[in-house]
Amino acid sequence: MDTAPEKSDGSWNPRLIFRGGVLLGILLLGVMMLGYGYEQTWRLFGFPTMMPSFSDARVMTAGSESYQLGHDPMENNVRDPWQRRMNYPRCWQILYLMKVDQSFTVPLALSFIVPFFASLWLFEPKNGWVAGLLLLLLFSPAVMLGVERGNSDLLIFAMILALAVWLQKWPRAAGGLLFFAAFLKLFPIFAGLALLGLTRDKAVRIGTVVLLAFVAYVLVEASNLYEAAKVTEKTPLMAFGTAVLVMAAPMILGIADPAFLQTATWFVVAVVVMAAVGLRIARSGDQDADADLRCFWAGIAIYLGSFVGLSSNYDYRLVFVIMGVPQLIKWSGAADGWIKWSARIMIGALVFSTWSILMFNHAGGIDSFRFRAIYWVDQTCKWLIFANGFCLLLATLPGWFPWRTFAKEPASAG
Repeated sequence: MDTAPEKSDGSWNPRLIFRGGVLLGILLLGVMMLGYGYEQTWRLFGFPTMMPSFSDARVMTAGSESYQLGHDPMENNVRDPWQRRMNYPRCWQILYLMKVDQSFTVPLALSFIVPFFASLWLFEPKNGWVAGLLLLLLFSPAVMLGVERGNSDLLIFAMILALAVWLQKWPRAAGGLLFFAAFLKLFPIFAGLALLGLTRDKAVRIGTVVLLAFVAYVLVEASNLYEAAKVTEKTPLMAFGTAVLVMAAPMILGIADPAFLQTATWFVVAVVVMAAVGLRIARSGDQDADADLRCFWAGIAIYLGSFVGLSSNYDYRLVFVIMGVPQLIKWSGAADGWIKWSARIMIGALVFSTWSILMFNHAGGIDSFRFRAIYWVDQTCKWLIFANGFCLLLATLPGWFPWRTFAKEPASAG
């Protein structure tokens, strides 16, 4: 499954265009907020603005205020403007020891947002198609929703992207970064598949240490993590995951009994798994695990794990799939057979899903035919990302994984 090297468009530098586009996008957002208004600017992207600002970061700072009043914010976050309980692992409660209040919300949100935009410099698009598609997706309503909320997933994105890009240069540091990201939000552990871009011995050593440390952490914190999971909001709107269609059945789809959808959901998951395993068995040869391929593995693994394991995820988590766009563009132009078409389907589905929030905003009420039609297409696209992403992931992982993970290295190996 070798791919031809990508060529620059010649007269201009796509990396310079991409970075300039990122700076221009940030500048335009700032100018519009100053001249047009903060809430009005975000409404252009089609999602409802939550005020006071940065609501996801605010649940933490409000939790600190509640803690100072003698409450456990995971049970009763009385200072939160929306009365939401704290749904983050206990490690985030270091903020309580700092005795921060809601005046710290903006600095906290910026500590998520600034690393996110700074990490985009790690992308090195090889041509105009990659640069343009990345800009289209990174400034989509789905990603901007995470920025408007001040969501910590943006910080996790920066950490996982850095891990995947710098893995071969600093493998131990990458392992430490992976554990720290999983320590903060659990789901980044799925990105550990990027470690397979190392030699087998290094991948097994570092992966085993990270996995054992993560399992120990989960066992120690099991009760607190369970409480956090219980109060995490699940929604059928602006979301993806195995539970989304079931939740949407009575409210959006007009289906009184969602039992059929629940059965169909897990049937489709089983079919996708069997298809992916079949393609894995039929694979031929390994690809060079360069930075683009490692980013694809890390990003799609987080999407797949969140899709099945967490059942309902807000659309801003689609940002992790965007990490794999440079590799998808490679496959869509140079790969043979099903890989080419699978990559193209994923790109189309990702564009629709990241921009669907804006379409919903112009579709009329939740009971309208147009809204329901867009909803079905949107959910179909997210399932297409799941199915094609799973198949591409399994088909491109190194040949030694998992069958020969602990086999003895041949004597000729370096």
